[in-house]
Amino acid sequence: MIERLIEDLKQYAISITPFQTGSWQSAHEVEVTDNTAVLYIDPNVVNVVTGEPVISYASAYEEEGGERAIYKRTMQEMDVVDKVSQIVRMEVKNCVN
Repeated sequence: MIERLIEDLKQYAISITPFQTGSWQSAHEVEVTDNTAVLYIDPNVVNVVTGEPVISYASAYEEEGGERAIYKRTMQEMDVVDKVSQIVRMEVKNCVN
């Protein structure tokens, strides 16, 4: 369930990421382990036009907030806290039965 949620969050983040070269959109990555699910900007992806690491401007925009704060927007617009709490309740319920 958490895998599905993090993939949905990734797709949403991609959909709201500004598109100029496609570099920023292609930099979104997901890592899932037994205990965590992480959506992040791959630090190895560079802007195909400028050669600048995408992480350098993506993280700056995230700190500024606003329209280009992709992960903050994703968390808010996708109501992540509510979705995670539903998954946790469901997982606990499944463990009890």
